[in-house]
Amino acid sequence: MRLRYTPEAREDLRRIEQYIAVNLCNADAAKNIITNTLKACSRLKEHPDIGIRLSEKTRRSTKMRYIICGKHLAFYLIEDQMISITRILDSRTDYMQIIFNEANS
Repeated sequence: MRLRYTPEAREDLRRIEQYIAVNLCNADAAKNIITNTLKACSRLKEHPDIGIRLSEKTRRSTKMRYIICGKHLAFYLIEDQMISITRILDSRTDYMQIIFNEANS
């Protein structure tokens, strides 16, 4: 399977890295978090079904899945031979609001 990151997911990664490096003054931690998140997402190429079905958590109809990457969640869709990472969000935020507002747009 192939793996792709949507523009929103790429922007999420940029914001995460920027916040940790600049606001928390820890460039090394920022690099490690991004590296570990990308590694976790890369594992989906071999095992796309390892993620949790979002519908099981929300009881809403969605094909979206997610994996836990430390304090972040990587949301993705499996489409034919492509895995699309749609968002990478802090698990301490109201990520359901973000995900489902985008799905309704």
